[in-house]
Amino acid sequence: MSSEKKSTGIKAIVGGFIVGGAALFGFLNDGISVLEKAFPKSSPAESSQQQKEITTNIKEFSNSEIDSFIKDYNLASVNALNNKKFSEVKDYLDPTGDMYKKQQGEIEENVIKQTIQKNTKTELEKVKKVNSTTYKVSTYEEYLIYKKNNEETIDQHYHEYTLIVDKNNKLKVSEHTMPKSK
Repeated sequence: MSSEKKSTGIKAIVGGFIVGGAALFGFLNDGISVLEKAFPKSSPAESSQQQKEITTNIKEFSNSEIDSFIKDYNLASVNALNNKKFSEVKDYLDPTGDMYKKQQGEIEENVIKQTIQKNTKTELEKVKKVNSTTYKVSTYEEYLIYKKNNEETIDQHYHEYTLIVDKNNKLKVSEHTMPKSK
């Protein structure tokens, strides 16, 4: 190999070391600002604005929408009980709420009891917005209940529901109580 070729090869290697060293030096001395330029920090005001944007994406439901949801839920609940199929109502329920397991148990229990229900009236009494994702809802409801021996009874109660807005902006029943009968 000629000395000229060796000299060119050595120059290339030395040049590579110099460029590499300069890049490393620049990164070590100015690396934080290089990273900050690539990934800028957001100020507390920007973080607060981002949080507000997330919060504002939560759907706010009108009384009319809540009334419609409760009536649809009651229909699905009665159908699930009568058909002994939890799948007919589960999409109305918060899987982490108390009502999910409670309703599942009532449907399983009805396999033995074999009652048939018919929701004849659901009236929205009161809606209270607790926070952006929770509503307390009071209703008055009437049901015809047919027992195994064909005995018919009327069930009239006030009901209280806790509804949550899930991550998909859908209402779900989380809790349910019957504080008093009419």
